[in-house]
Amino acid sequence: VSILTNDITIIQQMLSRSPVTVIKDGLTMFFLILFLIYLNWKLALFSFIVLPVCGFLIVQFGRKIKAAGKESQIQMAELYHKMQETLTAMPVIKAYLTEDYEVKRFGKENERFFNIIMRLQRAEALSHPVMEFLGACGIAAILWIGGRDVINGVWTPGSFFAFLGSALSLYQPIKNFSRTNVSIQLAAAAGERVF
Repeated sequence: VSILTNDITIIQQMLSRSPVTVIKDGLTMFFLILFLIYLNWKLALFSFIVLPVCGFLIVQFGRKIKAAGKESQIQMAELYHKMQETLTAMPVIKAYLTEDYEVKRFGKENERFFNIIMRLQRAEALSHPVMEFLGACGIAAILWIGGRDVINGVWTPGSFFAFLGSALSLYQPIKNFSRTNVSIQLAAAAGERVF
């Protein structure tokens, strides 16, 4: 029942949202990177130092999210099983006066599920601020180096602001990839259970 309700829904949500984001933001990133290289290839290559770090962190957070997602789906199935077992055996439970025991047993399973969901939420919640911090560091480096180059007359303020605007525009697709990675990892864990 859990596979039919939860896991399929997670896969369906990922399939309806993620491909559009990956294609749209992937193309946006590709053309923005080309434009940045065209404007100033040295500063562009320097600013791309942040991209591998972001990619590495996206993969690391993805692994944690996938593991916690898979575990949460397994625990949800266990919770469904306990609920069905309890509801089916209701006359026996009432006859032997074991309602308190069943409530405690369900409470333990529910607490296990809660702890797993909290691990999942911590990994997901941590990924966004880390990406924000890396983006801020990258923009600060671009401002420092590019501003110095403008003062030294290496390039014009207009070219620098075009570069800065493009670099800032590149940040949003990276954030979107981080968010999309969460749903892809949860769907991958659900897919393993379904197939």
